[in-house]
Amino acid sequence: MAGSHISGLAPGAARRPDMVWHSTKAFVSRWPWVASLAVAVAVDLVIGGARHFDFHGINGFSTINYGWLAFTLVGGVGFAWRLACAPLTPLRTVRPLIAAAVAYGLCFAAVTITALVFLPDQSLGETLSTDAPGRALTVGAVVLVLGVVAEMFRAAVRSRE
Repeated sequence: MAGSHISGLAPGAARRPDMVWHSTKAFVSRWPWVASLAVAVAVDLVIGGARHFDFHGINGFSTINYGWLAFTLVGGVGFAWRLACAPLTPLRTVRPLIAAAVAYGLCFAAVTITALVFLPDQSLGETLSTDAPGRALTVGAVVLVLGVVAEMFRAAVRSRE
């Protein structure tokens, strides 16, 4: 397939570029699990090391959240890049929004669960109205912008082929 050298797709995905975003299986096969997990672990180790590996209470919550931010940011951008592999059509113009929404949702859920574990005295309402959306919105916005950049880059590359 032309342009597959920059596709970054999972094996077999190049055969059906039209099937890149509308199923759970497509999401699971296109989220860059290894890269996003590796970055999350590295971030947690660096931040945790700076905090002398104090993973209790607010320190644990904050440290683990940096990892979740890295996981969803790297994963969301990688997901957007992989979604952009197929030529753009009117229906596919929403791909950057899909990647941003998935990254937002994963970050929101991860921050909420992390708060329940590390900050059991904090109300769920506070977590759902401040911590989770505040972090997830930042991730979603960055993924949206970089998803649009990925679409433009891939379109430019396709136009030269």
